[in-house]
Amino acid sequence: IKMAQIMKRNILGIIENMSGYKCPKCGEFIEIFGSGGCEKAAKDFSIQLLGKIPFEVEVGVQSDRGIPFVIKYSNYDSAKAFKEIVKKIQEILEK
Repeated sequence: IKMAQIMKRNILGIIENMSGYKCPKCGEFIEIFGSGGCEKAAKDFSIQLLGKIPFEVEVGVQSDRGIPFVIKYSNYDSAKAFKEIVKKIQEILEK
């Protein structure tokens, strides 16, 4: 982030990848890597947090197969997060 700012490059926002994991059996959301880091970075650098993408195994599996995850598994939390992030980016670019 700092390097982009020094080089006077626009930063649209921050996206937290693998922000946690939802247990497929009980539905409990587990913070794998802790939480709050992206929020702090967004605040410290005055950059918008565009969203958080939860970890889901099928994202990698389908990507390796060349299948768009957000189309095949549009009801998954990560697909919904991707779509919300895209909406925010479109809004930023349309300004």
